[in-house]
Amino acid sequence: MKAFFSSPAPNFKRWMTLCTLGVTLLVGLPLAAVAQDAVIPSTRGGSHDSHDSHRNHKKIFVNHTKWMVKYAESGRKGNYHPVPWVFSPNGTVRAGNLWQGVWHRKSKDTIRVVIRMNNSSATDRFDVQFTSSSEFTAYKNGRVYRYAVRKYR
Repeated sequence: MKAFFSSPAPNFKRWMTLCTLGVTLLVGLPLAAVAQDAVIPSTRGGSHDSHDSHRNHKKIFVNHTKWMVKYAESGRKGNYHPVPWVFSPNGTVRAGNLWQGVWHRKSKDTIRVVIRMNNSSATDRFDVQFTSSSEFTAYKNGRVYRYAVRKYR
């Protein structure tokens, strides 16, 4: 294959077709799928050495990500709850009109979540460990509490 600039006259039509195809593929992706992977190695809570590079951190996926969650008792094949959990980079989390709360970094791949049920004084606390960019497991009192998969739309 010749280098692009070694040809006396590059095939402009072919080049434009490739560029158009690339843009079309990008436009076809939901914007959330492109933007949500800008994962934040947050310094909220927990320790953080400012000299560490970003790639030395395991990632937490809290940049406006939505997650479909199911009870641990239902197993990995059980049904997901219809209301997703939404994590925001400002340290907040919510599940529709059911509850709202805050999160802070506990370790490299885990956050601590504290919530308050809406229209109630009831609170809850659990840890969320991101096992990948598309799954997490929540733990409460050292036991598996919830399983989740990321919702891209």
